[in-house]
Amino acid sequence: MYTRMNGDAFATATPNDILPFSTEPPPGGITNIRADVDAHTYDLECVKIIPLGGRCGGCGDACGCGKSCPAWDVAWSGGIRWADVNWNRSYEAVDNTGFNVTDLRTGLDFHGGGIRTGLEGRRYFGCDGWLSLYSKGNLSLLLGDVDIHTSRVADSDPATRVTQTFSNRQLIPVFDLEAGLTAQVTCHTAFTAGYLMSAWSDLGFRNSIDVCDCATTGTVPLLPTHMDDANILGFDGFFARVEFAF
Repeated sequence: MYTRMNGDAFATATPNDILPFSTEPPPGGITNIRADVDAHTYDLECVKIIPLGGRCGGCGDACGCGKSCPAWDVAWSGGIRWADVNWNRSYEAVDNTGFNVTDLRTGLDFHGGGIRTGLEGRRYFGCDGWLSLYSKGNLSLLLGDVDIHTSRVADSDPATRVTQTFSNRQLIPVFDLEAGLTAQVTCHTAFTAGYLMSAWSDLGFRNSIDVCDCATTGTVPLLPTHMDDANILGFDGFFARVEFAF
């Protein structure tokens, strides 16, 4: 199964707002903030279905497929996942004349793979169980490379450009929760719609924590000297998909 989840956002900050990376706008100015995220996953799984007894309503060959299904079943799955995830943010602070005071861009790239397991429960209704309600949860542990790059220019002077990179190999836990309704349209085709949530630990937007002896040096670093890795990149929303089985 291939899945793509993406999104983007835009916001404007005023001088009264607190922003990371020292990108607050000057008096009378604003900071334009843009962000986007894109995640691609590739899953290969083996599924074991455990019938729990009962009948889903009978009908037999009258429904065309001639299958016999229980009223309930539980499906256990195990397999592997490969993922490519990236996000980008930009902060452009301008004064009241539109002059660019600060331009900061930061982004993250993750590429990795690992094991995946899950559990699904399903309740069937109607003739040969053509309609069903289900809920499922999956856990993936992905080992891969996390690369974060940050670049900041002050007063639009290229000579003031400061860049910072962070690279590390990490184990990323991913939790997926899904619930919905499936309609078996033909013997081999089904339509599913529902709601999903996906949480990727340690891949969220990483803000700065300034660590310095400001009383002694009188300065604050332009870029973060410590990365906060206790964060989650999350997706949630309604979905619809067509499934073909053979």
